[in-house]
Amino acid sequence: MLKEVQSGVQFVTDFLSRNDIIPQPKIDQFSTILEKLLFNKYNNHWFPKKPLQGSGFRCIRITQTIMDPEIEKAARLSGVSAFDLTNTLPKEFTMWIDPEDVSYRIGEDGSICTLESDLKVQSSPSLIRRCQTEVNKKDLIDPPAFQQCLS
Repeated sequence: MLKEVQSGVQFVTDFLSRNDIIPQPKIDQFSTILEKLLFNKYNNHWFPKKPLQGSGFRCIRITQTIMDPEIEKAARLSGVSAFDLTNTLPKEFTMWIDPEDVSYRIGEDGSICTLESDLKVQSSPSLIRRCQTEVNKKDLIDPPAFQQCLS
C-alpha cells in the first residue's frame, strides 16, 4: 500500500512543483502530510486480493467546486493556501489508488491513464506527455503554464 500511496502523492505533488507559486519546503511538507493522511485513511480499506473493493473510498477527486478533503487538509496543515492549491492543480482531476494500480483522469471527459500498475512506477513527466492529447485545455486552471512545463 505504501508504494501506491507514495506514487499517487508524488503525482499530485508534481503539479504543485510545476511553477514557482509554492515554495519547495511547503511542497515537501504537503507531500509528507498527504502521504500520512492517505495511508491512515486507506489502512482498513486495502484489499490486495480484491483490488476494486473500496476503490471509490480511495478515490481522490477534485472538481471546479470541490477540493478533495485529504488534499485540502494536507494543504492547510502545510501552509499551502487554498488559492495556490487551486491555481496549480487541474480543475477536474480524479485519481484511484488501488492495490498494485494507480490511475488518474484529468478532465471530466479525459481518458484514464495508468500511473502505476503491478508496482512498476512510471515517471510522471513522461506519463503527462503521453496523455497530453487526452487533456483538454479547458480542464486546466492555467493551460499555458501547464503546456510550458511539457516542452
